[in-house]
Amino acid sequence: MEFFLVAFTAIFVIIDPFGCAPIFLALVEGAPRSKIKVIALRACIVSIVILVSLAFTGTFIFQLIGITIPAFRIAGGVVLAMVGITMLNVRTERIRTSEEEEAEATRLEDVSIIPLAMPLLAGPGSITTVIVMMSKADTFLKAIQVISSIVIVLGLTYIILIYSRVLLRFLGSIGIRVISRIMGLFLLALACQFIIDGVLEVMKKR
Repeated sequence: MEFFLVAFTAIFVIIDPFGCAPIFLALVEGAPRSKIKVIALRACIVSIVILVSLAFTGTFIFQLIGITIPAFRIAGGVVLAMVGITMLNVRTERIRTSEEEEAEATRLEDVSIIPLAMPLLAGPGSITTVIVMMSKADTFLKAIQVISSIVIVLGLTYIILIYSRVLLRFLGSIGIRVISRIMGLFLLALACQFIIDGVLEVMKKR
């Protein structure tokens, strides 16, 4: 249960559904509610497929090209630390999508794949997190817990996205910023733990 809570918290914090809500609203502005639901559902399903696929194949790919798990944990920790610092500065939109991707999104009828699924939900940070958590899953039960965390987090993300207008009206921009900063702090601590785990594992092998 403890491992599940760690995996769930890590994935929820890095995806940051509350921080995604304003970006999502900007991308679907003017769309009818029925269309918004379809876009949110498709984005979450595609994100689940991407993250689950990489959770199972990520470690194998690294072994194939000669990258050790400790090295990836350290690199992943650095990536997550950068995201966490950005969230603390309340600039999540710049780390998630580029100006070119947002400009492209305005020309697309359906933005569920790009930039919503990638890189907003299943971006470098969330991909790194699920691969690192999967590398720590030394039993089948723990692997299932990682996969369950992905599905549950993106299920919650879907609910938050379709009610994002209500959420923003209730919390306001200040409330969203406060939540993003708190999540950024948690993410920064998690990144430090990833780096520590990687360094300790390297030292054990020497």
